[in-house]
Amino acid sequence: MNLPFYFPATLRVELQRTQKGYPALWEGGGGYSSTGKVQVIAGPHGQKKRPVYIRQRGELAGKEHALFVVEPEDLVVYVKRHRSDYMKAVYRITALDDEGAVMERLHLFDFGQWDTDPPAAFQDVLEAARKKSWCYHCRTPHYALEDRT
Repeated sequence: MNLPFYFPATLRVELQRTQKGYPALWEGGGGYSSTGKVQVIAGPHGQKKRPVYIRQRGELAGKEHALFVVEPEDLVVYVKRHRSDYMKAVYRITALDDEGAVMERLHLFDFGQWDTDPPAAFQDVLEAARKKSWCYHCRTPHYALEDRT
């Protein structure tokens, strides 16, 4: 899982494709002894989405855990943590093409404060991303709808 080194105003990320060819992104990452890095996917209003695939085998610690089909307007939340110092970014997908997803940064948390306060609807996804950044050798998705089976 490749997180951006810093969080620019616009960002282009590489998409995965499902078996049926839908554009998709992974929820992944987790925590280690003193650091953590996380990517979490949410719907346009911060709601949970249903993954199309959840990895159960192979090397899972801090890697990709759940694959989500994404559409324009979906959110991608990044968290980088060093001890208790956080850098968080909330992006909205603005366009999808063959080369990847173009995202626009909505909110940035750095140096202990937000540049613009995120809406209350985003608090659940932000809290899930924060918890995932502390999940030691994380192996499971933290922000996904449960399977109906």
